[in-house]
Amino acid sequence: RHNRPLVILTYALNYAWDGYRPLGYHIFQVALHGANAFLVFLLASMLLSPSPRSRGHGAAVWLGVAAGGLFLASPLLSMAVVLVSARSELLCAFFYLLGLVLFLRHLERPGRFGWLAVGAAYLAGILSKEMAITFPLACLILHWLRHREDLRASLRENWKLYALLGVVTLALLAKV
Repeated sequence: RHNRPLVILTYALNYAWDGYRPLGYHIFQVALHGANAFLVFLLASMLLSPSPRSRGHGAAVWLGVAAGGLFLASPLLSMAVVLVSARSELLCAFFYLLGLVLFLRHLERPGRFGWLAVGAAYLAGILSKEMAITFPLACLILHWLRHREDLRASLRENWKLYALLGVVTLALLAKV
């Protein structure tokens, strides 16, 4: 009945692994922050690449490295990494960023179940912190930026994804 069950689950796993010793909790926080920095790198390099084929080459990679490094070293995030009680921030950011990366990948190469992966990341983000409710709007903005000229056709092709995001959002609003 907790509002953030994934956060509670990670605390339970930490406790099962090492009891109340703080080292395990902090290792998890730092590892999660590193994973978030890697996702920032992926997201930035995906957004800055002129095409999926050119990904992995050129300036987009270096700008992605810079974005990930800046995210990793930012003092604004130090409290979320240091305070174990701020784990919800890190988990929500992880699933939010993962969802955006999966969303962009789905737009580039639509697969049979790519939309389910995006929806699962969104649901996990919401189960980590309610602030993830902004995720569908971020997807719409990225969709518009990627497909301005044929947005209606692209939205029609991705109706399952947006229906799933809408259902998850309505379920959260109903719960609140």
